[in-house]
Amino acid sequence: MVPFDVPRGRRKLARYLGADEARWDERFVHYLHDDPAQRGTVWLRVNPHP
Repeated sequence: MVPFDVPRGRRKLARYLGADEARWDERFVHYLHDDPAQRGTVWLRVNPHP
């Protein structure tokens, strides 16, 4: 688990939802604008082992 990175999250969401945040479902907008520590938003980093 690593801390949520808002700029990276915005890039990932924009790739799939489009650049206009006003058109996004409210659930996704909250990921960017709510406090990640309070919300519990984190990234899960997966490192595969061959």
